[in-house]
Amino acid sequence: EKAYPKIHINVESVPFGEFYTKTAVLAASSSPPDLYTVDQPTIANLAAGKVIQPLDKYLSSTYVQSMTTAARADFTYNGKLYSPGPIDTSLALYYNQTLLSKAGVTAPTSLATAWTWPQAVAAMQKCQKANSTSGGTVWGLAPTTFGNGTPGFDYISMLFVRSEGSKGGSGAGLKTFEGISPSGSTVNGYINSPQAIAGAKFYQDIFQKYKISPTTGIPNAFLDGKACFDMNTSNDIDTINAAKVSFKWGVTPWPHFQSPIVHNGSTEIAIGSKTQHLAQAVQFIKFISTPAQQEEMVTKTGYLPVISSLYQTDQILTTAPWNIFATQLDQWGEPRPVT
Repeated sequence: EKAYPKIHINVESVPFGEFYTKTAVLAASSSPPDLYTVDQPTIANLAAGKVIQPLDKYLSSTYVQSMTTAARADFTYNGKLYSPGPIDTSLALYYNQTLLSKAGVTAPTSLATAWTWPQAVAAMQKCQKANSTSGGTVWGLAPTTFGNGTPGFDYISMLFVRSEGSKGGSGAGLKTFEGISPSGSTVNGYINSPQAIAGAKFYQDIFQKYKISPTTGIPNAFLDGKACFDMNTSNDIDTINAAKVSFKWGVTPWPHFQSPIVHNGSTEIAIGSKTQHLAQAVQFIKFISTPAQQEEMVTKTGYLPVISSLYQTDQILTTAPWNIFATQLDQWGEPRPVT
């Protein structure tokens, strides 16, 4: 609004659990939004339903080519780009260094030395045992803070399935890694292959067999020092710093089975197909996706950029713990299966 004094932006916020329903209601209303915040997996669906419009003729080819490969794949449907980003993220394991030190556990600090999931679970078990007392349990792994805090959120759980596959392989291994057919019309043979079932079973075992994570939500378990590890995204760095936690902490790469993989994608910006203010909406998406704005968002929110060159030049992204997320996104990042 400072850059464009004649443009005023009215933001309507809803709880994340109501996000998809609210988008559908607004899209069908007589006065739909000019701009939508869209979660990456819904871009194809919203594009197919003509809720949002392609942006190829509004974004320069230079900008589009500057985007990371994973981001371009995320925001594209039927060969057309529907969002400029401007943010991205990936998952890693945060750890409580104080609790790990008591248990004699040392977490890897590079992708080359990343744990396999059996190694990670062994570390979580050891840490939980060393720090739990008759006065209470310190969990090996905090319950996810996504959704309602219970298991099953596919941004996380689907990684256990896909990692059992082979990105460069063939047959069942490749299908397991892809998670859905190229047409987006079937998952038979993809998420029910023997490899996929093994990955899903291992995820279940974290809660039912190894019992290192609760099956119900515990708000702020990691922030309160009640969990050795936490599965979270890069923007949680800002949350931890703001909470002024009483323990030392760090980040270790996301564990894997056969193939290292992290899902990328976040909530992005798109222009509504029925906007009455197209010129202003285009000005907005161009402004918010500039390199300067993407760098500022890294600093203020913890979200990663979609401009690939920033991963080599931005000082924050090349230092720990940011570099873990940045390097993972560059080397292991994959869109969630698109329908």
